[in-house]
Amino acid sequence: MGTCVFCKIVNSGKLSDEDHTLLMNFENFIITEDMAPLAEGHTLLISKRHVVSMAMLDEKELVEMERAKDILKSISSKIYRTPLIFEHGDTKGLNKPSCCIEHAHIHCLPLSIDIIEDIKKDFGPEVKMKDISMLREFAGKSYIFVENGKFDMSVFLTPNIVGQYIRKIVSRKLGKPDMWDFMIYRDKEVAEKTVRKWQEFTSAVTIKEEENTKGSSKKSG
Repeated sequence: MGTCVFCKIVNSGKLSDEDHTLLMNFENFIITEDMAPLAEGHTLLISKRHVVSMAMLDEKELVEMERAKDILKSISSKIYRTPLIFEHGDTKGLNKPSCCIEHAHIHCLPLSIDIIEDIKKDFGPEVKMKDISMLREFAGKSYIFVENGKFDMSVFLTPNIVGQYIRKIVSRKLGKPDMWDFMIYRDKEVAEKTVRKWQEFTSAVTIKEEENTKGSSKKSG
């Protein structure tokens, strides 16, 4: 955990560092921008506790994760469009995620693209999830979690998956096959646009809530 980039972000106690900005803070999770965005609006929901996949969260954390994920989807939809949600889970037997960062995080990508059929071609049919609690059944297994534009939740068992698998699919579909590797590809300008739009949106919502509160107080007075 000493060299985990996400642990450093979570434990820094700062609203931002040279690479990330804290967009939203929850008891057990944070939301930040992706510094290697596949598109403007690409954000991450990160567990504060160091686990390799969301399937390893306890019941309380998983409930909070779903709430945070729903808020993330709602804001992303209002700023951009209905997002694609995905997570690379644990790589079976290695206790290591196929995303290459060994700390649980979910991607929120406001793009209207279908990756379900691509995954099916490589790994077979998905397991449909009725609710998020089913994710715990995949703890210690190699999996991909996907929530598409219809908000249908699916899990694919993914033995022998290659690193950054979904980033490779998405970048190929965007016609930019070389942008998949987050270790090489960075786009600070796009990431900063994401931060600005998030901050503008959340600031506007906060102001509106304060105005509504003042209005309610005047009526009751």
